Amino acid sequence: MSRSMSRSRSPSKGSTVTSYKRKKDKERERSSSRDRHRHKKSDKEPRHKSSKHRRRRDDIPKAYRGSRSRSTSSSSADREKIKDSPKKRPRREKTPEPDPFEIRRRELIRMKEIAAEVERRLAELLPKKLEEEIDLRKEKIRMDLRLEMEEQIRNENNDLARINLELREEIKQIQESSAKEITDLRQKLKDLQEQTAESLHKVAEERLKLLEERRKIDEDRMALEMEKRNKKKEEQQLILNKSGKARPKLAFSFK
Repeated sequence: MSRSMSRSRSPSKGSTVTSYKRKKDKERERSSSRDRHRHKKSDKEPRHKSSKHRRRRDDIPKAYRGSRSRSTSSSSADREKIKDSPKKRPRREKTPEPDPFEIRRRELIRMKEIAAEVERRLAELLPKKLEEEIDLRKEKIRMDLRLEMEEQIRNENNDLARINLELREEIKQIQESSAKEITDLRQKLKDLQEQTAESLHKVAEERLKLLEERRKIDEDRMALEMEKRNKKKEEQQLILNKSGKARPKLAFSFK
């Protein structure tokens, strides 16, 4: 009665358990036939069978386990009674074939659940992945820009150093050429000063010579004039002496 009440309360669960029982019974028949066939070929059947039963036990739901444990306890008692009675033999019930549509429906449900789980995990992981990818790209762009700026600064520093070196060389050459020109000009100025001094000395000497010559000329001229005057006086005296009369000298006295 309790079973009927539980079934009336949850009919979907009972139908699910019934369909699951049918499926498992069918699979059990197939596995038992395969196991009998394998038992002839190898001796490793207990290990495979035990592992297979363990996997099956893990796949069986709890509701089915409880109902199966109760049914197995009653069926085991029935089997013992049948074994005790020599005339009656156990009758194997024929299990119905599994519904392929039900199997397909379960597979589709399972695939939908897997797809939903995958979508959920992707929805959880995708933003993190996107953020990580964005952070990585930002870091990569930042590193590229930093390396590019460092390379540009290094190139500019090298250019500035090269320009400074060229300017220093040019300034040094200009200074050397200017110093050489200044030295040449100083030497030329010194030579000109020496030439000017020599020229002035020569001019002074020539001037002195000219002055000396002029003085001599003046002396000669004055001597010549003096000689002319004396000669004139003598001629006048001779003329007066020839006439015989000489003029008396005028004497003036002032008292």
